[in-house]
Amino acid sequence: ALPNPQQSSVAAPEANGQPAPAPPPNSAGQTAWLGTRAPSLTPTEYSPPLTASLPPDLEGWGLGQFVLGKELGRGSVGRVYLAHHESLNLHRAIKILAPEATTDPDFVHRFQSEARIAASLRHPNIIQVLDICMADGLCYLVMEYIGSRSLLGFLEEAKGPRPVAWVVHIIDQLLSALAYAHSRGVVHRAR
Repeated sequence: ALPNPQQSSVAAPEANGQPAPAPPPNSAGQTAWLGTRAPSLTPTEYSPPLTASLPPDLEGWGLGQFVLGKELGRGSVGRVYLAHHESLNLHRAIKILAPEATTDPDFVHRFQSEARIAASLRHPNIIQVLDICMADGLCYLVMEYIGSRSLLGFLEEAKGPRPVAWVVHIIDQLLSALAYAHSRGVVHRAR
């Protein structure tokens, strides 16, 4: 389970209609709500996660200035949530690495390096990585949220084959993004 919200910058959702308690003030008297930024953790500076695993559902939980919404997807190393940035009134996608995936400081260092590389890419068919953060031992990426369905979602909804022109258009966009990334020295790999 996640740490107690009263001892953490990860806040629990409302319980029985009552708002979640705010985290306690830090030594400067400020509410310790924001996650600790981790622009460049080296394996020797890395501290392992405070939790062994994430709860099954994080919808409604606070993380930094974000409130997590619905889960958008999950993979072998974490989950992606729709999140609302409270003070800027913006929606973002947040990928939270599973704590069990962050027990290896070399993995975290590689993840951060890959995030920095991804953040440097600017292409209309590549999701923009905006930030990488650490809070309470949780490592997460903040990414733009484009608000549309995934390609897989479109394909699953299809009633039969898609028109050839549509398929060519989609493949052209995919190849354009891959060619751009490749021209910047990035090679996509499957995990």
